[in-house]
Amino acid sequence: MAKFNPPTELQLDGNVADSWEKWKRDFDIFLMASESSTKDDKIKTSMLLAAIGSRAREIYYTLEFPENEEMNFNLVLEQFDKQFKSKKCTTFQRHQFFMTRQKENQTIDELVTELRIKANSCEFKDLKNGLIKDIFICGVQDKQLQERLLQESDPFELDRAIEIARSMEITKQRVQQLIPVAENYGVDLIREAGGHTGRVKNTDNLKTISNCSYCGG
Repeated sequence: MAKFNPPTELQLDGNVADSWEKWKRDFDIFLMASESSTKDDKIKTSMLLAAIGSRAREIYYTLEFPENEEMNFNLVLEQFDKQFKSKKCTTFQRHQFFMTRQKENQTIDELVTELRIKANSCEFKDLKNGLIKDIFICGVQDKQLQERLLQESDPFELDRAIEIARSMEITKQRVQQLIPVAENYGVDLIREAGGHTGRVKNTDNLKTISNCSYCGG
């Protein structure tokens, strides 16, 4: 059987509630991957305590359990939930979400993923997808894309906004790839004519290429 490593120790700095939820999810995946999910509670609890780190273990030793239940796996998780979720600050999480903006070189998919991860900690419930869409539109760097998205009329769903953004992102990438091709084509034409071999600007051929019907120009 392949060997799987447990998640790195739980970080107790910053957003502890969010860190705990992510760590717990990763540990659950580790248990399943290592075929340990059905093992005895004492073994699973020992695996958890070994992986969670010394700082979190010190917290475990302060928790109160019914007699002989300190190695009850589900009860240990519940006690950690109470300990760490009490430190959750929904207002701060929402502030972080609402301030999200697309970073330099961050793709559309990466931005959407970042917003979805942040939204999971905000308790938006039924409003979640709508708010992700709104902050996505506010946060994109491409102003042409932003204007295009703002032209959409309701009902306007998140999936539709992502579809439009992906399409425009791909088109922009293709145009960027065509620019050096067009420039090199113009240089080759002048070389064939025996003219200057330097960088070509504003030739009729380049204008023809830039207005190519296939490129939407």
